[in-house]
Amino acid sequence: MICETRGRDGALLLGGDPVPVRAAGVDEVDATGAGDTFAAAFVTALRDGADARSAAVFGCETASRSVSVLVA
Repeated sequence: MICETRGRDGALLLGGDPVPVRAAGVDEVDATGAGDTFAAAFVTALRDGADARSAAVFGCETASRSVSVLVA
């Protein structure tokens, strides 16, 4: 399985039929670290037993939240 991140367009799971996962529509304040946030949430969800799609949804939701706030 491969998970391709697509920024504001979410993610795409590959390894069979492609499965698009949409990102939440938020007002972007600062995108710094969004990819790292997605990856950490995705891997954590997989480790905790989630299937790949659910993990990608969690990653997208977490990354969307992270870009909507400014962290100094």
